[in-house]
Amino acid sequence: LVSHTRRREILPQKNSTQMLASVSTVSRSVSRKALHGAAFAATQTRGFKVSVLGAAGGIGQPLSLLLKLNPRVTELTCYDVAP
Repeated sequence: LVSHTRRREILPQKNSTQMLASVSTVSRSVSRKALHGAAFAATQTRGFKVSVLGAAGGIGQPLSLLLKLNPRVTELTCYDVAP
């Protein structure tokens, strides 16, 4: 039988001041990124151009109405085949 031994590495202990400093650094970094992301999202207005094929059918009519209410849809075109 082969015996396996686990090797434990002892990491240096940080005192409470070092821990608080590292936590505050991380929180500042996260808050800056969140603010940057919010500012970027506020300046960028992007929507979807959507086309509904078969818009006169039983599924196309309610789907078109729901898409019209969606604020992400900026342009909606509805097509149907004329008989």
